[in-house]
Amino acid sequence: MIGNRHRDSAARTSRIAACQLYWSLLDADVTGADHRRSPNASTQRRLMYLLEEDVPVPAESLHAVFASLGSKRLLACAIHRDVLESLRDEGLNYVVPAELPPVLALDAPVNPMDLNLLHGEFRSHTITRRIRRNALLAGLSILAAGLLMFMGAERRSATSKAEILATNRATQALLDEVLPEPRGDSRPAALRLTQELRLLRQAVGVNGSDQSIGTAMNAAVELAELMRHWPIDAEIRTERLMISPAMIEIRGEAADLEAWANLKAALTDLDGWKGHQDVDTAVARHPAARSFTLTLTPQTAGSSPGATP
Repeated sequence: MIGNRHRDSAARTSRIAACQLYWSLLDADVTGADHRRSPNASTQRRLMYLLEEDVPVPAESLHAVFASLGSKRLLACAIHRDVLESLRDEGLNYVVPAELPPVLALDAPVNPMDLNLLHGEFRSHTITRRIRRNALLAGLSILAAGLLMFMGAERRSATSKAEILATNRATQALLDEVLPEPRGDSRPAALRLTQELRLLRQAVGVNGSDQSIGTAMNAAVELAELMRHWPIDAEIRTERLMISPAMIEIRGEAADLEAWANLKAALTDLDGWKGHQDVDTAVARHPAARSFTLTLTPQTAGSSPGATP
């Protein structure tokens, strides 16, 4: 066991007298080492070969620490490997020189605490356990974050699937409500709805234009308004009724002049329309009956309902 050393139990630090260590000043350019950085394993092996020229023992029996002096030179401090191993097994975290040799001409000041010999393969057990514990905690944290992200993605996926299912059910309920009974038709409801819309476009005769559906709905509104004003007691037989945005044309036969007059009077109150032309002729087989054609056009601003030019 090495003598003349001071041990700080609280900091788990052992300070060894400089005379019990091996020292050397090495030229970093010889090994190609970067004097501004800590040497890696291969560089340390080359530095140990240089150190062997300045010490009386084989380099294989030593473990060294190197400090940069800032002038392309390195300060080497070495100790016997068996001695360092026994110190590490005592539970120490730091084994450092108590002082620097006064005979060394150093280009820059060096703090002895920066020359901890317990590094690399001789790193203290406490620090090794701490590093492993931190690595384990980091790994567990990454795993926990991954699990949380996975659970969040699964929850969002389940919510999306539920929303899609609810949308599909609502769509199917609407299709079942508006579509007629299939009656042996095995096609999907969406396909049957497309067929019904195509038939509706063909029925209104506008080559499947979406505007045709709106035109048909407007015509239905005008027809309902026309029926509301139609004289119930008048004996009138309608032969043709055409409704478009530009004109309403009614062609038919009235039982007599009174029925024909009642019809014209009733339709003068039709909102938004005015009488444009009316023609009546006698019916040969029934002298009292009148065959008529009544045309209504959209009412413009400033005109009065029922006005006939």
